[in-house]
Amino acid sequence: MSTVSGFTEMSCASLFDGRRNKCVASLFDSLLVNHTGSFSAAVGEAGRQAAHRLFAGKNLKPVDMLSGHVLACKERVLNLRQKDEYILIPQDTTEANFTSLRKTTGLGSIGRGTGSGKGLEAHSALAMLENGMPLGVVHLAIWARKPVVVGRTGKEKAKAKIKKPTSEKESQKWLDCVKHVQTLFPPEVKLLFIQDREADIFDLFLEPRRAGTDLLVRAAQARRVQTKTDDPDGGAVISTLFKTVRATEVHGTTTVTVSATATRKERTAVLEIRSYPVLLRAPASHRVNPDRTPQPVWLVSAREANPPPGAVRVDWTLISTIPASTFEDACRIVTYYSRRWLIERLHYVLKSGMNAEGLRFDDADSLANALALYYMVAWRLLHITYTARIDPAQPARESLEQIDIDILSQIEGKSIVTISQAVVAIAKLGGYTYYRNAAAPGVKLLWLGLRKLEGIVTGYRLAMANLRDVNH
Repeated sequence: MSTVSGFTEMSCASLFDGRRNKCVASLFDSLLVNHTGSFSAAVGEAGRQAAHRLFAGKNLKPVDMLSGHVLACKERVLNLRQKDEYILIPQDTTEANFTSLRKTTGLGSIGRGTGSGKGLEAHSALAMLENGMPLGVVHLAIWARKPVVVGRTGKEKAKAKIKKPTSEKESQKWLDCVKHVQTLFPPEVKLLFIQDREADIFDLFLEPRRAGTDLLVRAAQARRVQTKTDDPDGGAVISTLFKTVRATEVHGTTTVTVSATATRKERTAVLEIRSYPVLLRAPASHRVNPDRTPQPVWLVSAREANPPPGAVRVDWTLISTIPASTFEDACRIVTYYSRRWLIERLHYVLKSGMNAEGLRFDDADSLANALALYYMVAWRLLHITYTARIDPAQPARESLEQIDIDILSQIEGKSIVTISQAVVAIAKLGGYTYYRNAAAPGVKLLWLGLRKLEGIVTGYRLAMANLRDVNH
């Protein structure tokens, strides 16, 4: 379906063998065309057998599976970025539930408590332009979590966690991602890593960063911060970050789009903006790391003064290493943070659209390699959706095969020329109702429409093959 084929994405992969590259490329293309069914149905019997051999191969890891895609993403970044533009790198973790695979070896515990299921943890990072265009998955770590220790109280668990350095905790994943992704791009490419509240750990701010790399984290804890008073003899003032930024006067208001979740619809919100420079102090429990150097950061508060009735108030307190000395700076940082939700949409496509948790393999390593392939295909579906929104005049032929365009043109009764026209036509097959001021179709309607389009294209191909047989 897509002119961004698996062979394009995998042409520079480091899978140790050219035949492996071709195998992964072929699987990529099959899944992109048939992503809504089972893996076996999408790739066929021969593809399934080849995948089992490939994914179970020695020394093959998700980072190898992703290698060609990462290099292709790097090229997109270098070709599409504007001078001084940040490449936004939201990172997040999701669980893949494989509890039903009772005979699969190597799975770990997921969820909370001793009655949890079995599966894998996947931590990924997505590269995008400032306008929200997703360019590719640039980091993916997949692991099996150790079984939950039975009998320990909450206090015992907390004490044991405090005594461990970050390098021995699962939270090391945030630092590892920053460390790895920085090595992928030349120094002139500015990077902004965007994290939700789970990444509010002091060691992340201590992690060495190259020039041009910044952090943006949503605050979760009432961390101590140090500020100066106007009185030259007053010295420093110690308070918590929430109290400090809330005491700052409002600079102005801005409007952002609040993303849809399982419990809310997408909506716009008018946010009051505050910002203030502080020194972030090490927590009292930061005993295992001798470096307690306060870190200079800016606090940016984006709070909804009047949320709609029944809606949860938007209230973000952000810790930024990018200066926010003006109202415009602070608004830009809030906009950057609002882009973070796109990685959640990536996980949504992965699980709900592609049914990644329906994969069936005999061991965790094979499942991890299969998930890496699914991540690349999920990105491509997101990319098609956002291309239509951000660059609606782009020719449809750059994202779709000619047969798809021809069939959509016949269904619509008019020529499909642009990617925007194509996405609307596909979404209408998935149940989208188009009218002049209708919101742009989302990725869910796109994959539902693609499933119907796939069936139409398959039927057309079969009919043409039968017609050729009759004529001969």
